[in-house]
Amino acid sequence: MEKYISKYDSVFKELLEKREEQRLINKIRTESERDKCLRKMQEVIDGLTGDTMKAVDIAKYIISNNLINNLRLNKILYYCQHESLKRYNKPLFDDEILAYKYGAVVSNVYYRYNYFPRYIPIKYDIDIPEEAKDIVKYVIDKFDGISTWNLVKLNQSGAWKEIYNGGKGERLPIPLDMIKNEVI
Repeated sequence: MEKYISKYDSVFKELLEKREEQRLINKIRTESERDKCLRKMQEVIDGLTGDTMKAVDIAKYIISNNLINNLRLNKILYYCQHESLKRYNKPLFDDEILAYKYGAVVSNVYYRYNYFPRYIPIKYDIDIPEEAKDIVKYVIDKFDGISTWNLVKLNQSGAWKEIYNGGKGERLPIPLDMIKNEVI
């Protein structure tokens, strides 16, 4: 009987060693994943502190401070980009603006919020540079009295119209120089 207990102890000990070994492997794997996550977070932070931002950050700021739907949000983003190009000769955000059926769209913003049938009921705790806030405020104020559908109609002229070309250019990017030179 003692022989079996001794054998059992050695098997048990071996299992514990393998378990400890696996725990260490998992710890290393977890630390590696954590390091990757930290690097990714740093890239995001670096992106936020660079010359331009991501359109989704501007969108989050707009959503948090305004009752707005996805269609209007994308038109406001277009006009914010236009205003930044006019004022500072640089884009406000890095993302491309595409020519969709109902006007200019930043696709990653559009698809992030397209499941809200009316207004986007989310509030974010986000801050953007003062320069960006000024542009957003200016654009929101400028188009405040214009309905969303009239804003769409306004947006469907100039650069969008030339790129969209009756549907032949649907989902093609609208070049920044065309956005900048558009008369609004």
